[in-house]
Amino acid sequence: MYDQVAQNKRRSAALIATFVLLTTAVVAAILWLFDFGPVGIVIAAVIAIASSWLSYWKSDAVALKVSRAEPADPTEHARLHNLVEGLCIASGLPKPRIYVIDDPAPNAFATGRNPKHAAIAVTTGLLATMNRVELEGVLAHELSHIKNYDILVSTLAVTMVGVVTLLADFSLRFLWSMELFCVLVALVVITALVDSTFLNFLRAWQLGDSTIDIKLPVWPTKLIVS
Repeated sequence: MYDQVAQNKRRSAALIATFVLLTTAVVAAILWLFDFGPVGIVIAAVIAIASSWLSYWKSDAVALKVSRAEPADPTEHARLHNLVEGLCIASGLPKPRIYVIDDPAPNAFATGRNPKHAAIAVTTGLLATMNRVELEGVLAHELSHIKNYDILVSTLAVTMVGVVTLLADFSLRFLWSMELFCVLVALVVITALVDSTFLNFLRAWQLGDSTIDIKLPVWPTKLIVS
């Protein structure tokens, strides 16, 4: 198990480095359209590295803020805290921060750069829909993402795709010729296709041969209640 986690970390570093280079190339191409010349490459590299660094340290905060997640009150959501604590004890993980999103749609996600700085968010719809055993299965699935270190790469990739999208939108607002417009539109389309393909590829690469799981505690039949 530990060898696989180490392998996933090495893969993550390689994939992130490749994505930084890709983002640098895209941003440099956009700046080149505005006659920045060789200076544009330096600016693009700074933007790519800065966005990667910020998303590494603040990826969980950004994801939770965008989702409007609020910390789960230990009293109001005692069942949720108890389930997470039990799963963490069984799997040897530190307890992540727990958040609740006011949304009727059943959903959950995990975020964070490593198990020590991870967070799990669940919607109120999920809490209302699932019983104890079902909810425990969902939480175990999210904890497996944390233990397997695949959430970091996904968050970084999405963040960097967002940076490219924002830069493309900014550039479109300041174009002054149809030729540049056509070139930039083609660049944005190609970038979107490459980013989407790359993100799907890295997710498959990260999870394709994963054997890490989270062990579920065995609950006596009389304790299995909703």
